[in-house]
Amino acid sequence: MQKKFFLAAREAALAEKSSCLGRLQRVSVARGVVFVAAVLALAGGYDGSAGLGALGAALLFVFARLVVCHRRAARRLVLLTARLSVLDGMLTRFDGRWRDLAEDGAAYLAVARPQLTDLHVFGPSSLYQYLCQARTRAGRERLAAALRTEAPQGAALALVRARHGAIRDLAAHPQTALTLASYGALLPDGQDVAPLLAALAEAPRRPSGLRRAACVLLPAANVAACALALLGAVPLLLPGGLIAGSFLLTWLAARRSEAVLAPLMPLAQALGAYRRIFLTLERAPFASPHLAALQRVLREGDAAAGPCEDAAARGCGTTTQGQDAGHGAAVREAEADVREAEADAPRGTAAPGQAADAPTGTAAPGYAADAPTGAAAPGYVADAPAGAAAPGRSASAGLRLLARLAAAVSWRRNFFFYFLANGLFAFDFAAGLLFERWCRREGARLAPALAVWHECEVLLSLSTLAVTQARTVFPVFLEGEAPQLTATALRNPLLPEESAVANDAALTAGTTIITGSNMSGKTTWLRTLGMNAVLAWAGAPVCAAAFSLSPLALYTSIRVDDSLAEGMSTFYAELLRIKEMVAAERTGRPLLLLIDEIFKGTNSADRITGARAALAHLTNAHSITLVSTHDFELCDLEVPGGRVRNAHFEEHYQDGKIAFDYRLRAGRCQTTNAVYLLRLVGILDEER
Repeated sequence: MQKKFFLAAREAALAEKSSCLGRLQRVSVARGVVFVAAVLALAGGYDGSAGLGALGAALLFVFARLVVCHRRAARRLVLLTARLSVLDGMLTRFDGRWRDLAEDGAAYLAVARPQLTDLHVFGPSSLYQYLCQARTRAGRERLAAALRTEAPQGAALALVRARHGAIRDLAAHPQTALTLASYGALLPDGQDVAPLLAALAEAPRRPSGLRRAACVLLPAANVAACALALLGAVPLLLPGGLIAGSFLLTWLAARRSEAVLAPLMPLAQALGAYRRIFLTLERAPFASPHLAALQRVLREGDAAAGPCEDAAARGCGTTTQGQDAGHGAAVREAEADVREAEADAPRGTAAPGQAADAPTGTAAPGYAADAPTGAAAPGYVADAPAGAAAPGRSASAGLRLLARLAAAVSWRRNFFFYFLANGLFAFDFAAGLLFERWCRREGARLAPALAVWHECEVLLSLSTLAVTQARTVFPVFLEGEAPQLTATALRNPLLPEESAVANDAALTAGTTIITGSNMSGKTTWLRTLGMNAVLAWAGAPVCAAAFSLSPLALYTSIRVDDSLAEGMSTFYAELLRIKEMVAAERTGRPLLLLIDEIFKGTNSADRITGARAALAHLTNAHSITLVSTHDFELCDLEVPGGRVRNAHFEEHYQDGKIAFDYRLRAGRCQTTNAVYLLRLVGILDEER
């Protein structure tokens, strides 16, 4: 699924949108003409023409059908617009415009974790900004947590491996992934369901008997009085008085009704989007254990699965053949919704779950076997909340009533609807009772279902590299205490794939001193190693032909700045970074240490002395240390049989201009380009 897939999908969506706009315009005109004709025919029928009266009634039926068609066309247009926004967002990954995306994750930067800044994990032009497809606040927070993970082990490592399988599954079903992302785009940006979940927790468990009686008696009396008045059995004053009385009762209780219905009022579109998301997930033919376990939560409406704060604390599960057979009943309950969702789907696209060619390069040599079966879904616990409903009803079926109720509640802002609905049917009382009953019967299932979607947002985001770059691979996690990091054709994930230069790495315990001219690629190489390690630990594919690493704690000193507020110089700030590395080294943990231009904030003599002392601490049997420097004196630390090695980048001159090949070579650098650059910018005269 490379650029041509997204371009073709965009062209199809644009054509569909154009057709939809034309159809919407035609239906709008027809609806207006039919309405006027119906009014005129009914007026003629009122004057005594039975034929015109019948024609007016028929035209009203046609008008109602046109209203339904208009609503469907408008809804399709909204979905197509969302689909195009997703496709445009994916296409920005191919031309560098992704750096203009609004969500850059700057809110997740932490002073205590400087490596997140050093490696551009969060913030403008960051790894998070490139990857993120999450729309909800919880999904973004979960993605940020994944990118903050370091050296997962045990259950956390099982979750990472489970995510590998899920990302493979999504890459193998691109239409399903695109459909999910499109429905997700219908959600408000940064949408937060915490207020709704809080309202569910506080919903009354015992409905008022008076309100229940009013919901039954008032509509029955109003309808009966209207029917009798039409038959001439009672004067029109009676139904008019009853309707006015019903409206007065609901108006007097409006403050309480609004307090009960307040969580639903802004969620009409969001709940409809969630219902479509759940339908798509329930019906998708996923094979990976992780997605199958998440599907089980949705299909069975498992209220016994509650969200766990630490998703990495659980293993992953799979569904058995018998369980899959049992899912059929739950899915059949939502057949009406399935047909509606299929009608909403843009024409010319495959049904959710239809397989397509997976992108190349996503195979994982040495990929670990699937996680053990029978375990709980990652991120869920087995403790059932008190009063939870019995499982067996799918999440989409359970959400159907709430979504429709929220859509109806949103109409309360229309005065005519508010008056007629409350006057005739005591709508506020009925809606409040329905919401409270839903909270009692289905409320416990909503939080686990939403947590499933938040995890799917993480999976869609982590799969971004797999579907936008041709050469990616899933990492292999090595066991043992000896630190190792091996890579073939490793690239920086934030550089254009066609121009990024790949290098190999075979790193074990010890120090690599990297020298080279300015702009030759030293800092980029350090960030390339660190970024791909972050991707590996998060569960994403990495930009390489092969990549393996052992459990390593990551420390960096790359972007070190002074602080006027704290009275801290650049040199002292870097000293604190190195001090933290030395303290970590003394614990004996395996480390990956990335240091750019060591002690660049002081004079050359002190810099070399300090660097030699620091590297004496950081060169050991449990640390992989990479240090870039312009001080060739540090290259003398390499001795035969020692743990210090030299590597370098170099430049060459072609037609009087400097050029770089960004290839990492063994040994120390023999060239410099500072004089050339000084002349280039006009600081140094040509004759010097």
